[in-house]
Amino acid sequence: SQLMDAPASIQAGKLYRMHSAYKAFRWIFLSFIVAPTVEIFLRLSVIPWDGLWAVVLITELQTWATYAVAAYFFRPDASLAVFELTRDAVSDDDTEVPGGGIAAAAAAA
Repeated sequence: SQLMDAPASIQAGKLYRMHSAYKAFRWIFLSFIVAPTVEIFLRLSVIPWDGLWAVVLITELQTWATYAVAAYFFRPDASLAVFELTRDAVSDDDTEVPGGGIAAAAAAA
């Protein structure tokens, strides 16, 4: 109820994104816990002994998918503050030297 009453702001957007990432993490964790049970079921009852390559394939695909989904949902924001700081620092350096550029800075020194 606090989130619904709050005005729309950047902080509220971050909270909504954290909430959706948390919900995705619950499903990722559930699949990580249930996957070994499904693999054992497939190995013992569905796939014949000469098709164990399929069990290895399913295991590896499940591991890869878990990592890929976790990386997707927990990726950094679109704009990183580090890049904004460097952009501001570069523009500050240009304004300090009259005329701009390396040649003007060498001539001024």
